[in-house]
Amino acid sequence: MSVDLHLVIDGDEGEDEWVHEVNFTYNYGAMWAKACPKRCKKTVHIDGLTGKDSQVWLEKAICSVFWNFDEFEALNPTNGWGNAEDFLMKLVRCLAAARRHPDAVWTAYR
Repeated sequence: MSVDLHLVIDGDEGEDEWVHEVNFTYNYGAMWAKACPKRCKKTVHIDGLTGKDSQVWLEKAICSVFWNFDEFEALNPTNGWGNAEDFLMKLVRCLAAARRHPDAVWTAYR
C-alpha cells in the first residue's frame, strides 16, 4: 500500500490547507527503514511531526541516501515502482516544504 503525505496548516475558518503533498509507494518502505533506522517503525516516520520537527529526520534521510546511494539503488524494486533517485528527490522536496512551513503538521493517508 502506498502512503500519501500531506503537510497541513490550519486554514481560514478552521479548515485545513495542504501546503505540500507527496506519494511514497510501498516499495520505499525498505528505503525509509534504511534511511532512518532509529526512528522508522512504519513506512513514514514523520507522520504527526511539525515541519520544524521533521527537518532533522529528513536531513538525516537525505544524507544517508546521498552518501550510500549504491546501497539504496540495490533496494530498487524489480516491479519498477519507485527507485532510489526518486526517493531522494521526494525527500528533498519534503525538506523544502518543511522549511517553508515549520508550524505545519505532516499527516499520512494510507
